[in-house]
Amino acid sequence: MKGVAKKKRTTGAKGKPGDDLQNLIAAIERVVHRDSNVKIDVSSRHRDKDTDGPREHDVVLTFTLKHHTVTMALECRDRSRPVDVPAVEAFYQKCQRTGVNKGIIVSSRGFTQTALLKAASYDVGTLTLKGVQGFNWCMTPGVESETREIVKTNIIIYPEQDVVGGTLYQNDGTLITPELAANIGTNCLKGMLDVPVGDTNTLRFFDPAPNFHLIDASGQRVAVAGMGIEVTYKATSHLALFSFREYADMATGRVMYATATAEIDHPQVKGHIVVLQEEGVGATIAFVPKK
Repeated sequence: MKGVAKKKRTTGAKGKPGDDLQNLIAAIERVVHRDSNVKIDVSSRHRDKDTDGPREHDVVLTFTLKHHTVTMALECRDRSRPVDVPAVEAFYQKCQRTGVNKGIIVSSRGFTQTALLKAASYDVGTLTLKGVQGFNWCMTPGVESETREIVKTNIIIYPEQDVVGGTLYQNDGTLITPELAANIGTNCLKGMLDVPVGDTNTLRFFDPAPNFHLIDASGQRVAVAGMGIEVTYKATSHLALFSFREYADMATGRVMYATATAEIDHPQVKGHIVVLQEEGVGATIAFVPKK
């Protein structure tokens, strides 16, 4: 009888389990710690004191103080069940062997009671990022964003004298290449707050005092009196829905932050919109680019 070939299991395009939670935690921590003395790394590798090999921590915060640095590692656990004692012990040992000063486990499913007791004995922090229905301070369902893709940029030159042919330069000597022309078109669109969305569109601009000149066939420099810019583009609108969560300390039962986050995943822009509210402080909104 012929055997049945087993389908190879893969992790898919998203990578290892917990990556989404890891990136979200890093984004929130970047909004919380906006001090230049705090460095935040994702999937940071640290040397194991015993094996001399690299060990990976999900999110690492390095605090640079006056005379020394303090390292804090966050283990992001996005599993189907609460964190148990063996997981706490394994993380504590990894922190000990990699020189981490403070370890914290962030779990989307919470912790067993014995795991909380074990973590307290090791001085390992226990946080949760629990989903909720919403908050009365954030009534909008998400963030609408727009992608503008340049299809073509035409530059029309009006020289101060008649000229046949010629090559276009900026006055600092930079040659205007197709790539630079596309950048000029992009900069023109940046100034437009409201542009048609959907079909391919064309907008026209005019610069009466451009910082450009021509070099004609004989090598003579010809000043440019004006420049027309024709930008053909396609604009697409996207709605990134908010996810609402409470960032809480399991040891104290305190909700440290209420968060509304939306992931932006465009070809040109990737990251998180983070709205962070701390009780008694108010709300902070920030865009955190994906590192």
